[in-house]
Amino acid sequence: MIRVLVVVDIPFYREGLQELLAKIDDIDVVGAVSGAQEAEDAARLSVPHVVLLDIGAPEAGATLARLLQLQCVPKVVALAVTETPHDVIKWAEAGVAGYVPRTASSGDLIRALKDVVRDEVRCPPLIAATLMRRLAALAASAQPSPRTVAALTRREQEVLALLADGLPNKVIAARLRIQPATAKNHVHNILHKLDLRGRVEAASILNRERRQSTRPPSERL
Repeated sequence: MIRVLVVVDIPFYREGLQELLAKIDDIDVVGAVSGAQEAEDAARLSVPHVVLLDIGAPEAGATLARLLQLQCVPKVVALAVTETPHDVIKWAEAGVAGYVPRTASSGDLIRALKDVVRDEVRCPPLIAATLMRRLAALAASAQPSPRTVAALTRREQEVLALLADGLPNKVIAARLRIQPATAKNHVHNILHKLDLRGRVEAASILNRERRQSTRPPSERL
């Protein structure tokens, strides 16, 4: 049995939804309220699986925020969403688990409630593609910028070039006319700055950048 709390501020709209859902065998309407405080109190008391939230209400944003802070967080389905990439992404980022578009039928509404309990969401291909692009953009922005050879000093780049040729620290020191301990320190700094685990990785990153620099600009992806 799916426990559903209806949060709609327009009385006849709220009552109609409550009556509709009450007719469904596997749905139990545990409450029908309006406003952020009422929704929070009802959710604490009844612990619904799903909250059907009318996002057209003035307090919709505040209501959603309160519901997501509860100890037992319900899955929130946004009701009457304009099915555009902008609106769907807006409410998805706000924390809703599913949505029901303005054009939905009563059957679509019931399917949306049942889908969200199974951690599923139905949406048109355009919306799905937009969400995927948004996720990719967020993932890319969360990644640290790749560290490159440009982060090294000129001397460290010289050491890296010799290191990439497979030379040990003593030979690197002799080539650059520096002390072996100094060469060792340069190697350590290189690994730290480039966030690498060893000399092989350091050689690989230099060789990769060398190959990249010799390719035509159109191929440097």
